[in-house]
Amino acid sequence: MLTKLFPIFLFAALALLVSACGPLATATPRATLTAAPATVTLPTITPTRNPATPTLIPTATPNISPTPTKPSATPTRTRAATTPARPTATATKPPAPKGSIAYHVRKDGVDRLYFANLESGTNTALLELGPSMDFAQNTNAHFAEFSPDGSKLAYIFSGQLFQPDVLTVMDLRTGIKTPIFSSEGGGGGLSGPTWSPDGKRVAVIRMAANQRNWGIHLVNADATGTQVDLRVTNQGEQYRGGISWSRQDVLTLAVNTTGASDVYKLFVDGGGFQNLTNHPADDSTPVWSPDGKQIVFTSTREGRAQIYVMNADGTGLRRVGDSPFADFSPIWAPDGNWIAFASTRENSTDVYIMDLRGTNVRRITTGGGDHPLWSR
Repeated sequence: MLTKLFPIFLFAALALLVSACGPLATATPRATLTAAPATVTLPTITPTRNPATPTLIPTATPNISPTPTKPSATPTRTRAATTPARPTATATKPPAPKGSIAYHVRKDGVDRLYFANLESGTNTALLELGPSMDFAQNTNAHFAEFSPDGSKLAYIFSGQLFQPDVLTVMDLRTGIKTPIFSSEGGGGGLSGPTWSPDGKRVAVIRMAANQRNWGIHLVNADATGTQVDLRVTNQGEQYRGGISWSRQDVLTLAVNTTGASDVYKLFVDGGGFQNLTNHPADDSTPVWSPDGKQIVFTSTREGRAQIYVMNADGTGLRRVGDSPFADFSPIWAPDGNWIAFASTRENSTDVYIMDLRGTNVRRITTGGGDHPLWSR
């Protein structure tokens, strides 16, 4: 019986052995699972990270731009030893002044505008301003200004006494003169024309015929469109000369509101009226620097008219030069390195220039002249 059953038992044992070996052979699928993440998942992640890395590197490079300059820090420091001498030399001897300076002269009862060429030293008559100088003559304000591109001149033509003043734009290329605005007759007047940064408008001080009410008037340079009275005041305020329009679209002017004239600034919409000087002396004829960061003006705080410069917010006040005579009506050179002004030195009123340290003073006129304008 056992002998008969032995083959059966032997077959069953072999079957059990085969069945037991079957599951072990399924290790092959495990190898497949191991390979799948290696060939599919990892390559998928790696490309995703690689594009991100180049994207971050270029972005970081501009932000950390000082890093490339650090290797050159040593040369920079090496130059620093000689750098102080360069600004000093530049400050004491800036680039030679260029262009022309226009100035006012009254001869034979007529006001005229002349040109002084700084390179050739020649003086040329440009135009007549009329028989009666506008009331800027009493405030030392500028009666004209060159357009930002230097192609036009806005000026005040004054007729006979009690006749209207006329704001006129002259094309310097063609010589054509275009009247764009008139004051009231019978005592009214205009003063201090100044151009907008884009050269499309002109702001001017308009005095009423009663000579008590005044305002800032904006007019298009081509005499078209609407005109705007930006600020109209009563006899509580007195205009004391000078108005200038900065490249940042801010106006500065001199007004008497407290018993003495101060320099103010305001936006072209009439807002932001702010006192910048607030001093018991008279501060007047303010003019923006070409970059709009500083204002030059005249002040009597030293007992006589002198030239001062301050930052656009009224800080950093300093006197430019120290003359025993009256210096007034300053104007910037287009490069911002020089200032032209009128002075009573040499026993007559003439036009001079000086650098921002008040040095390198040079006389421009010898036969009289005031109200200088620097061509652009």
